[in-house]
Amino acid sequence: MSFTRGRWRVLCLWVLLSSQQLLAQSDDVVRVKTELVQTDVTVVDKRGRFVSGLSANDLELRVDSKLQPLAFFEEVTAGSIDEEKQLAAARKGDAAKLPKTPGPAIDRGRVIFFFVDDIHLTGESLTRARSVLTNFVENKMTAKDQVAIVSTSGQIGFLQQLTDNKAVLREAISRLNSKYNPEATASHVAISEVDANLVANHGDQGLFSYLVEATMREFQIDALNAYTIVTNRIHQINGQSRLAELDTLSRLESLMRSTTPLAGRKLCSSFPMALLWMPSDRMVRTCCAELQTKRLESEWWFTP
Repeated sequence: MSFTRGRWRVLCLWVLLSSQQLLAQSDDVVRVKTELVQTDVTVVDKRGRFVSGLSANDLELRVDSKLQPLAFFEEVTAGSIDEEKQLAAARKGDAAKLPKTPGPAIDRGRVIFFFVDDIHLTGESLTRARSVLTNFVENKMTAKDQVAIVSTSGQIGFLQQLTDNKAVLREAISRLNSKYNPEATASHVAISEVDANLVANHGDQGLFSYLVEATMREFQIDALNAYTIVTNRIHQINGQSRLAELDTLSRLESLMRSTTPLAGRKLCSSFPMALLWMPSDRMVRTCCAELQTKRLESEWWFTP
């Protein structure tokens, strides 16, 4: 099939203009007034070793390239005897109540959750995640740490619980298998969940045009049919992704609620490191609002 130069331009323009129907999405508007933000920062050197002895003068905080004042800065050792006192003083912004002399380095140990989103992880990615988890259990975990490995699918079963027993954690890691469900299509033009999300929810017209053109070349079809195929594929992938996303969020919400009675901060490290969570998701907003109401938001520390 051949096109004249003028007709090709018209078809490409029509595809770009028509794609606006797919790209246009209404976003919820959430307005939040914040006077004080408390956050955790870990500073390491080039070899990944923790840097201690820093003060507020050693750091700069910028928001939208604008320098912001630091109202409070203090080194907190997770699991130390003074951790709760330091956190309580930090929440109130009262530096005068901070312990002047640090307590023992480790007193009660850390509470650590590894949240493995096995629904989104491919087989190769899950292999890397198992390697990271095994390395932590064998080389980084201390005798007083309480660690749990949690998966979105729940395939770990009764082993999905806090424990200091490394044998239990090894067995939990061995039960992790990929539950990733790739798109069933005859096309060799790959469209990942990230791609579908960028087109449908972030208006990436360049990516959409590339997918249409690649589909035209693969099947030797015109722009209209290629546009229809790509549009349908993006809708299908986003639909499947949305269901998987809700499962992930539901499991994470359940984890946060069920561990609320545990004292002190809980560290949660997620796999994969970048989940496709939509900031406007109602479940996320509801969960975060409830945690903020109960003043539990500072009890959780999320890290990739």
